[in-house]
Amino acid sequence: MGKRLLIFLTVFCVLATKSETQVFASENFATTLDTVYTVSETGLSQVKHTIELQNRKPTVYAKQYGLKISSPNLSQIKVKSNGSLITPEIVKTENQTSIGITFPDTLLGENKIRKIEIEYQDKDTAILSGKVLEILIPKIANPDEYDSYHLTLNTPASFGQPNRVTPATFSLQENNNQVTTKFALTKGEGVVALFGTQQIFQLELQYHLENSGSNTGLAQIALPPDTTFQRVWYDQLEPLPQTIQSDVDGNWIATYQIQPQETLQVTARGRVLTTLKPMQLPNHPQSSTNFLNEQAYWPTTDSKILELSQQYQTPRAIYDYVVETLTYNYQALEEQVPRLGAIEALAKPDLATCQEFSDVFVTLARAAGLPTRQITGYAHTQNSLLRPLETKSDILHAWPEYFDSERQQWHPVDPTWGNTTGGVNYFDQFDLNHIAFAINGSSSTLPYPAGSYKATQQSESKDVTVSFAPDFPDLPPQLEVELLPAFHLGVPLPGNYRLKIKNLQGRAWYTTSITATSTQTVASLPQTIDIPQLLPFETLEIAFNLHTTTLWRSEATDLQLAVQYADDQNQTTTIRLSPFTVYQGGHISRLLSYQFAIPGLVIGSVSLALLAGSLLVRRRK
Repeated sequence: MGKRLLIFLTVFCVLATKSETQVFASENFATTLDTVYTVSETGLSQVKHTIELQNRKPTVYAKQYGLKISSPNLSQIKVKSNGSLITPEIVKTENQTSIGITFPDTLLGENKIRKIEIEYQDKDTAILSGKVLEILIPKIANPDEYDSYHLTLNTPASFGQPNRVTPATFSLQENNNQVTTKFALTKGEGVVALFGTQQIFQLELQYHLENSGSNTGLAQIALPPDTTFQRVWYDQLEPLPQTIQSDVDGNWIATYQIQPQETLQVTARGRVLTTLKPMQLPNHPQSSTNFLNEQAYWPTTDSKILELSQQYQTPRAIYDYVVETLTYNYQALEEQVPRLGAIEALAKPDLATCQEFSDVFVTLARAAGLPTRQITGYAHTQNSLLRPLETKSDILHAWPEYFDSERQQWHPVDPTWGNTTGGVNYFDQFDLNHIAFAINGSSSTLPYPAGSYKATQQSESKDVTVSFAPDFPDLPPQLEVELLPAFHLGVPLPGNYRLKIKNLQGRAWYTTSITATSTQTVASLPQTIDIPQLLPFETLEIAFNLHTTTLWRSEATDLQLAVQYADDQNQTTTIRLSPFTVYQGGHISRLLSYQFAIPGLVIGSVSLALLAGSLLVRRRK
């Protein structure tokens, strides 16, 4: 497939002149192109190209015209020349449809105009996925041959107006049945229009963990995390990990303990919300030297890379270079191919997969001083030729992100699909179909994404299942809060406690604060604890100081913990403190109050001294 093909318009002219000499079509014809895309409720597009060829010379005329479209899914093709039907020659290959037209008449004379109309139905222009309609019309491959190029897009009014459009200059008109968007494409640009602001997916992931050793071991997996444009809710994580923490790249790492010779299967089921609206995550890594470092597949100090980085120094320039230089290797769709890395990918540009497109982009960007990282995950596609995914065992895809210093956020791009779709703009306008499974920044290989954790006997297992979901949970936060004593040498320390906070839900909460107050006079209150991030099912323990103002306290005290979340939701937990016990909704933890702690320390110290003396006496004997 050509690198700029979805609409590839080329005039194949047999030029009849007195000297029988052929000259370029643009020198002999004034050419205009008007294209209309009318999209139905089901996503099927009715396409009509109207081309006018005006003779510039009295002795030159066109005998043939050709149209190539990088999709085999065209139907009901009709061709007219000056109002008369013509039977075209249609040739379909694996990824392209060619329409050849031979004119039955001779149109001779200066300023004579031949009007060509080509109509067909296309399944690949519009993508209707879940809650989103996406229109992808690439730029034409030879814009200099056209004196003008106008494009009209008609979409059903039920989808509303587009939420994001490229190019940004267009006119919009809406009536009862459809929305009409018109473009004057002076440079033959492609058009991308997105209807809808968010997409919701259902995930089911399997992780196969093994411990073939003779000792108990720890194994870690990367769970799909929240990102700038992605929210995750886990309906199930079975079994629950010992810990779940965020790493330096923003991954969610779950740690499991595995017994010797044990095999453990972890199942994660949940939903992912992708959105056009960015969210700043408090603990999410921003620009840093970690995203400039050289890594195994990103040799930023190589002489060829340094030379190229001097020439291509902006994210857009690097993106365009990668799209134009590499060619996707479709053989990789069916076969397992090794990862080449940036240097070998540039040496073998026809063998590139999404890994190579990402590796070259990341390497050149880092060499140019631009913080960049790679995302590995899933991307929804309805045409594996236009938008390919690695399908050997699980459907995975890779794409880069660079840090936009002006917006202070990570900006994803997809040079692979920019190449395979014939120039659709996946730089300025990312879609809602990409789901991040793992973020590779401080390492070019780790952590591994979901779909990569295979058991020895299940190397070809299907471990990633993605479908559309009807909704994303909108439930209030649910935390379990406990106040536990802090012990030293088995004795509770006066006024020292551990505030244990457990997230009972499969969603992360951000910028959470807990404010403690009491019904009685208690020192150090009110006291506020800020929690920047609480991951799904995560448990935190925070040191908490609490002292009564009187030495002897016989009355009960209600400790109120008010939890405030970033989205203005709140939750209040009441813990009853008595001289002997702490009560929390039926949960009773033994806790010596302040007035019993001092005698306890004295008794404990004497007991320890006697025990130590006894040991010494026995040792002397």
